Amino acid sequence: MSFRTVAACAVLCLSTSAVAGFDWGADCDAGSGEFSQFIDQGQVTSVGVIPTGKQDIEVRLESDVDVDIQLIDVATGTELIAWPNGILSGASEECGSYQGLSFCYSGYNGGQTAGTYGHEYIRINGEATREVEMRAYGYAAGDALVTYRFNPVNTCNETGNGAFSQAIAYQDTVLVGDIPAGKSNVAIELDAGSKDVDVQLWDGETAIVAWPDGLLSGAGQESVSYRGMTITYSGYNGIGGNWGRESIEIAGQIPADLTMKAFGYQSGNAEVTYAWGVGVGDTCGGIGALTCDEGLACKEWLGGVADAAGTCHTQDWCGSDETAATDCDGLPHIMTVGAWGCSDTFTCEWVTETGGAGVNESCDTTADCASGLVCLGEYALESGMWCIDDSQYGTFSYAGPAAIGEGNPLVTTVDVQGLASVPLDVVLTLDVDHPRKSDLVVTISNFNGYSEVVWDREANPANEIVVRAFPSDDEVNGEYFVTIEDVVTGETGTLRGWDLYIASNWD
Repeated sequence: MSFRTVAACAVLCLSTSAVAGFDWGADCDAGSGEFSQFIDQGQVTSVGVIPTGKQDIEVRLESDVDVDIQLIDVATGTELIAWPNGILSGASEECGSYQGLSFCYSGYNGGQTAGTYGHEYIRINGEATREVEMRAYGYAAGDALVTYRFNPVNTCNETGNGAFSQAIAYQDTVLVGDIPAGKSNVAIELDAGSKDVDVQLWDGETAIVAWPDGLLSGAGQESVSYRGMTITYSGYNGIGGNWGRESIEIAGQIPADLTMKAFGYQSGNAEVTYAWGVGVGDTCGGIGALTCDEGLACKEWLGGVADAAGTCHTQDWCGSDETAATDCDGLPHIMTVGAWGCSDTFTCEWVTETGGAGVNESCDTTADCASGLVCLGEYALESGMWCIDDSQYGTFSYAGPAAIGEGNPLVTTVDVQGLASVPLDVVLTLDVDHPRKSDLVVTISNFNGYSEVVWDREANPANEIVVRAFPSDDEVNGEYFVTIEDVVTGETGTLRGWDLYIASNWD
């Protein structure tokens, strides 16, 4: 309103009759909406909570009567927008910030005319880094139309956290929850207070963390490299000697669903806290050549220049369709004509061209197959025979990282299953980080005993190699191995991973 009447409960007298109507959707959803909200006279009505994890948020409140918007920080109770003591409390538009949150307010005069004092808005500029509650104070009673719009932050699929309570039974193993494949850099802590509880981590039937037979089963902190991950366990004596407080940290990307359990030497309730995407958003590259945590890659180069500073993201993250070619470069994809795109969840996706030849129809380097099909023989024969579907081709991946040491060959493997009977096109794509690749000898071999040296101490070896070692009349399904030898002392490196594309035929 144009004249601020002193009201004793302008902030403190919160009405309990309000029902919040915001719908923020899933983590990676953009959206908009509207709902009606009744505002009591002389009362503060809760309109709803604006969560973290969204950005570029605008909320408009329109009423025929004079109402004032308020914005309150949930954690601290700080009045960000409120008359008379908020960070913003003026009559006309103004902007401010609070602990990294940037916001603007229309001012308490709303539309700035006598009939539009009840037309107010707030904007959160950029990411909502703090949870805030929107409220409205009514100088008169009436209905207000609330309209809002928002976008997701581009790390919505990479990071997250949460907490829950878990009952632990005496002398029993309980399921705590599944950790889904694709998440990176996970940290989990279970706190049962003074109760003695042991956490466990399982990959199917394999006990990674478990007493007494797990890969990790000791009293103190210990780590193990497993399927491209580095897994660290606090030990069964717990954090700081507290037997009821234990932790598991997983560095790298999780290749398959893992299961967390807990065994109770005493019964009780445990508080479980978890987070994933630890390290996402850190600065990388630049003059200091800063590196990302395991499982992350340096992307978003400042100005698109690779020696400028970048930002750490998960391997399959992308910012937009416009940057997908750079963000997704080097990731495996089906061997069909197409280009990298970026999904609504900021995940790299290979977008194939429409049209083209169908299954068993002729193809070559100038006549492409339809979407989802590949041209058999396009690598081995350098021309092509006919189009095949995904029952005859696939990409099989080893998910690093793994250390390349001096003197001890690094042997890694993938299990190829589900193809036809004999191989034809075989393409190996290597992702190796080493300051002197001319120190390396890399060999690919398979379960049948055939092998080929694909890197032989070359200064600038190709990352994508057409492999011709495996006869086209031999069995295709089975184990394939990549062996890396560092034959010169002085430098070490990392195998970030490798992909093996195979197009097969029936004999």
